[in-house]
Amino acid sequence: MDQTMTKTDYELQERLHQLQHLLEQEGDATSAAELREVGDKLERRELVAAFCGHFSAGKSSLINTLSGKTVMPASPLPTSANVVLIREGEPRALLTPADPGKPKVEVPVDEVAAYCRNGEEYTRVELWDRVELPPRGGVLLDTPGVDSNDAGHAMATHSALHLADVVFYVMDYNHVSSETNLSFAKSLSDYGKPVYMIVNQIDKHREEELPFTAYQASVSQAFRNWNIQAQGIFYISLKQEDAPGNMLPQLREVIGHLFARGEGLLEYSAYASAAQSVEGYLARAAAAEQSQREQLEAEAGGPIH
Repeated sequence: MDQTMTKTDYELQERLHQLQHLLEQEGDATSAAELREVGDKLERRELVAAFCGHFSAGKSSLINTLSGKTVMPASPLPTSANVVLIREGEPRALLTPADPGKPKVEVPVDEVAAYCRNGEEYTRVELWDRVELPPRGGVLLDTPGVDSNDAGHAMATHSALHLADVVFYVMDYNHVSSETNLSFAKSLSDYGKPVYMIVNQIDKHREEELPFTAYQASVSQAFRNWNIQAQGIFYISLKQEDAPGNMLPQLREVIGHLFARGEGLLEYSAYASAAQSVEGYLARAAAAEQSQREQLEAEAGGPIH
């Protein structure tokens, strides 16, 4: 992908700076920080493919497969609310502390899990390694499992979506139609970024029990029922490459195409992130106003008209 910024990019970046300054003046540090990151990413011309999904759907294993080597640990990093960004480069790791007053910590890749034993200490892990995907100028972003009991996982996933240019939602073959999956997939679809659905572990399918075409039809119907706008659905197996209907090669091709020809996607994503940041600010402002109103009503002894 071309790493050169255009006149349109500079104009967009200036608008992001203006909006960021306005939100800072309004006291919304969260939205302002998101826009700062969006602007920095746009300047680097860095395209981010985010992977979200079910806690046990094989998301990290898929990232390792796409990377061509084991970058992510077999089990999730022992943090409760962190996201992991993977880039191509000389192996190293950079950890962002939860305390914004503390500096980032650079450590060897093989020591990341040890540093992250305290689940609340770090919120973001950045890894560099010699990988097949992503290429230089690209990022694979891994998010926590969304169906764990820790609400921080879902919050961490949503808090990282402003960085994503395209989202891949990974689901277990047996749990595609669960309310947890569908409601979260719907929230991703509503965010405004392109979303692709990945149904993993299709090696579990038994053709004698249900034709695979019928299973695919039921999945598509579930998405339609929830009004989930997917750019595409990939049925894959990491365990059995020759599983009938395995679309892993097509998935690789699409991801490679997005990284190679991502022009326009960066700008579209920046606009979508800005809109969501403003929407988040307005929602928090409305909630604060409602809380203040309720407090005044309680002090006044009745509703205020």
